[in-house]
Amino acid sequence: MRRPKDHILIIEPDAQMRTQLVSLFLQAAFRVDTAREADEAIEKLTNSQFAAIVINREMIRDSSRALDFLREEQPELVPRVIVVSRDPLTAAPDGRDSETFLLRIYDITEPERMVQAVRDCASRPMWC
Repeated sequence: MRRPKDHILIIEPDAQMRTQLVSLFLQAAFRVDTAREADEAIEKLTNSQFAAIVINREMIRDSSRALDFLREEQPELVPRVIVVSRDPLTAAPDGRDSETFLLRIYDITEPERMVQAVRDCASRPMWC
């Protein structure tokens, strides 16, 4: 199945933050699905194709099962995980995630940079 370049998944447990992120990416002409927690994210990852995944750094540990699912079932999406944080300077990578997922941490107070990062990520060929 061809992966759409404009369809993203936002994994965010906080309703207010999720709403802000959805609004931002809808305004940027993305199709957006959301998940509040790992089980919901896994279900969506199983049933849909995404060009990129946006996840809040503060909830990575809470979503470790979703990230493990990506590593095992959809490894081509691993480089397409965009991590956002309220404070990227203190959101330093740790443990196994530092080598796999935390390639990019974007400050949510800089929405243009986040949108551009997702655009760049979604437009790359799948083998990158």
